[in-house]
Amino acid sequence: MLKSGITHYELVRIHPFLDGNGRVARALATLILYQDDYDIRKFFSLEEYFDKDAASYYEALQSVEKNDGNLTQWLEYFTLGLSIELSKIRERVESISVDARIKEKLGGSPILLSPRQLKIIEYIQKIGYLQNQAFEQLFPMVSEDTVLNEIKALVEHGIIKSTALPRAPDI
Repeated sequence: MLKSGITHYELVRIHPFLDGNGRVARALATLILYQDDYDIRKFFSLEEYFDKDAASYYEALQSVEKNDGNLTQWLEYFTLGLSIELSKIRERVESISVDARIKEKLGGSPILLSPRQLKIIEYIQKIGYLQNQAFEQLFPMVSEDTVLNEIKALVEHGIIKSTALPRAPDI
Protein backbone atom coordinates (compact mmCIF):
# COMPACT_ATOMS: atom_id res chain seq x y z
CA MET A 1 0.00 0.00 0.00
CA LEU A 2 2.82 2.39 0.84
CA LYS A 3 4.54 1.66 -2.48
CA SER A 4 1.36 2.79 -4.23
CA GLY A 5 1.20 6.03 -2.22
CA ILE A 6 4.89 6.80 -2.77
CA THR A 7 4.61 6.15 -6.50
CA HIS A 8 1.57 8.41 -6.66
CA TYR A 9 3.41 11.22 -4.94
CA GLU A 10 6.58 10.84 -7.02
CA LEU A 11 4.72 10.98 -10.32
CA VAL A 12 2.88 14.12 -9.23
CA ARG A 13 6.17 15.63 -8.00
CA ILE A 14 8.03 14.90 -11.24
CA HIS A 15 5.08 16.24 -13.22
CA PRO A 16 6.07 14.68 -16.57
CA PHE A 17 3.01 15.74 -18.55
CA LEU A 18 1.48 19.09 -19.40
CA ASP A 19 -1.90 17.89 -18.20
CA GLY A 20 -3.34 14.86 -16.44
CA ASN A 21 -0.48 14.12 -14.01
CA GLY A 22 -2.86 13.58 -11.08
CA ARG A 23 -5.12 11.26 -13.07
CA VAL A 24 -2.15 9.23 -14.29
CA ALA A 25 -0.72 9.09 -10.76
CA ARG A 26 -4.02 7.80 -9.37
CA ALA A 27 -4.35 5.24 -12.16
CA LEU A 28 -0.79 4.03 -11.58
CA ALA A 29 -1.38 3.86 -7.81
CA THR A 30 -4.48 1.73 -8.45
CA LEU A 31 -2.49 -0.56 -10.78
CA ILE A 32 0.19 -1.04 -8.13
CA LEU A 33 -2.46 -1.88 -5.54
CA TYR A 34 -3.95 -4.43 -7.92
CA GLN A 35 -0.51 -5.95 -8.58
CA ASP A 36 0.05 -6.18 -4.82
CA ASP A 37 -3.11 -8.32 -4.47
CA TYR A 38 -5.51 -5.55 -3.49
CA ASP A 39 -8.14 -7.00 -5.80
CA ILE A 40 -10.37 -3.93 -5.83
CA ARG A 41 -11.57 -4.53 -9.41
CA LYS A 42 -13.96 -1.71 -10.34
CA PHE A 43 -15.43 -1.30 -6.87
CA PHE A 44 -13.95 2.14 -6.34
CA SER A 45 -11.43 4.49 -7.77
CA LEU A 46 -8.88 6.60 -5.99
CA GLU A 47 -9.91 9.34 -8.39
CA GLU A 48 -13.36 9.51 -6.81
CA TYR A 49 -12.02 9.56 -3.27
CA PHE A 50 -9.47 12.33 -3.86
CA ASP A 51 -11.93 14.40 -5.88
CA LYS A 52 -14.40 14.47 -2.96
CA ASP A 53 -12.14 16.91 -1.13
CA ALA A 54 -9.61 18.25 -3.62
CA ALA A 55 -8.29 20.85 -1.16
CA SER A 56 -7.25 18.16 1.35
CA TYR A 57 -5.70 16.10 -1.47
CA TYR A 58 -3.53 19.01 -2.65
CA GLU A 59 -2.70 20.00 0.92
CA ALA A 60 -1.49 16.45 1.66
CA LEU A 61 0.62 16.42 -1.51
CA GLN A 62 2.14 19.81 -0.67
CA SER A 63 2.92 18.71 2.89
CA VAL A 64 5.90 16.71 1.61
CA GLU A 65 7.65 19.80 0.27
CA LYS A 66 6.72 21.83 3.35
CA ASN A 67 8.23 19.11 5.58
CA ASP A 68 11.56 18.81 3.71
CA GLY A 69 10.61 15.70 1.75
CA ASN A 70 9.00 13.84 4.65
CA LEU A 71 6.19 11.73 3.16
CA THR A 72 4.48 10.91 6.46
CA GLN A 73 1.53 13.32 6.21
CA TRP A 74 0.92 12.40 2.56
CA LEU A 75 1.06 8.65 3.30
CA GLU A 76 -1.26 9.05 6.28
CA TYR A 77 -3.76 10.83 4.04
CA PHE A 78 -3.34 8.28 1.22
CA THR A 79 -3.66 5.20 3.45
CA LEU A 80 -6.60 6.69 5.38
CA GLY A 81 -8.44 7.28 2.10
CA LEU A 82 -7.68 3.79 0.89
CA SER A 83 -8.78 2.35 4.21
CA ILE A 84 -12.07 4.25 4.09
CA GLU A 85 -12.80 3.08 0.55
CA LEU A 86 -11.86 -0.55 1.29
CA SER A 87 -14.10 -0.48 4.37
CA LYS A 88 -17.00 0.75 2.24
CA ILE A 89 -16.45 -2.16 -0.15
CA ARG A 90 -16.36 -4.64 2.73
CA GLU A 91 -19.56 -3.22 4.22
CA ARG A 92 -21.39 -3.42 0.90
CA VAL A 93 -20.28 -7.00 0.29
CA GLU A 94 -21.10 -8.04 3.85
CA SER A 95 -24.54 -6.44 3.70
CA ILE A 96 -25.32 -8.54 0.69
CA SER A 97 -23.69 -11.77 1.82
CA VAL A 98 -25.57 -11.63 5.14
CA ASP A 99 -28.76 -12.33 3.25
CA ALA A 100 -29.14 -16.11 3.64
CA ARG A 101 -31.23 -16.42 0.49
CA ILE A 102 -28.39 -15.11 -1.66
CA LYS A 103 -25.82 -17.35 0.04
CA GLU A 104 -28.08 -20.32 -0.54
CA LYS A 105 -28.64 -19.44 -4.21
CA LEU A 106 -24.90 -19.09 -4.82
CA GLY A 107 -24.43 -22.63 -3.57
CA GLY A 108 -21.16 -21.67 -1.93
CA SER A 109 -19.44 -20.77 -5.19
CA PRO A 110 -18.40 -17.12 -5.17
CA ILE A 111 -18.97 -14.90 -8.18
CA LEU A 112 -17.76 -11.39 -8.79
CA LEU A 113 -20.62 -8.92 -8.82
CA SER A 114 -20.27 -5.56 -10.53
CA PRO A 115 -21.05 -2.37 -8.58
CA ARG A 116 -24.30 -2.05 -10.59
CA GLN A 117 -25.29 -5.62 -9.70
CA LEU A 118 -24.61 -4.91 -6.03
CA LYS A 119 -26.78 -1.80 -6.24
CA ILE A 120 -29.58 -3.80 -7.91
CA ILE A 121 -29.48 -6.43 -5.16
CA GLU A 122 -29.44 -3.76 -2.44
CA TYR A 123 -32.45 -2.07 -4.05
CA ILE A 124 -34.38 -5.34 -4.28
CA GLN A 125 -33.53 -6.18 -0.65
CA LYS A 126 -34.83 -2.78 0.43
CA ILE A 127 -37.93 -2.47 -1.80
CA GLY A 128 -38.70 -6.11 -2.52
CA TYR A 129 -38.71 -5.84 -6.32
CA LEU A 130 -37.31 -3.86 -9.22
CA GLN A 131 -39.23 -2.51 -12.17
CA ASN A 132 -37.93 -0.77 -15.28
CA GLN A 133 -39.34 2.56 -14.08
CA ALA A 134 -36.71 2.59 -11.29
CA PHE A 135 -33.74 2.21 -13.65
CA GLU A 136 -33.33 5.96 -14.24
CA GLN A 137 -33.40 6.67 -10.50
CA LEU A 138 -30.89 3.91 -9.74
CA PHE A 139 -28.56 4.53 -12.68
CA PRO A 140 -28.84 7.99 -14.19
CA MET A 141 -27.06 8.24 -17.53
CA VAL A 142 -27.01 4.44 -17.99
CA SER A 143 -29.04 2.89 -20.79
CA GLU A 144 -31.91 0.55 -20.04
CA ASP A 145 -30.19 -2.16 -22.11
CA THR A 146 -27.10 -1.96 -19.90
CA VAL A 147 -29.19 -2.31 -16.74
CA LEU A 148 -31.11 -5.21 -18.27
CA ASN A 149 -27.81 -6.97 -19.06
CA GLU A 150 -26.76 -6.62 -15.41
CA ILE A 151 -30.12 -8.05 -14.33
CA LYS A 152 -29.84 -10.89 -16.85
CA ALA A 153 -26.50 -11.95 -15.35
CA LEU A 154 -28.04 -11.95 -11.83
CA VAL A 155 -30.95 -14.05 -13.06
CA GLU A 156 -28.60 -16.50 -14.83
CA HIS A 157 -26.63 -16.97 -11.58
CA GLY A 158 -29.88 -17.59 -9.72
CA ILE A 159 -29.37 -14.61 -7.43
CA ILE A 160 -32.63 -12.93 -8.40
CA LYS A 161 -35.74 -14.20 -10.10
CA SER A 162 -37.50 -12.50 -12.97
CA THR A 163 -41.26 -12.38 -12.79
CA ALA A 164 -43.47 -10.84 -15.38
CA LEU A 165 -46.36 -8.74 -14.18
CA PRO A 166 -49.77 -9.89 -15.36
CA ARG A 167 -50.98 -7.88 -18.33
CA ALA A 168 -54.15 -5.89 -18.09
CA PRO A 169 -56.97 -7.43 -20.14
CA ASP A 170 -57.64 -5.87 -23.51
CA ILE A 171 -60.85 -3.86 -23.48
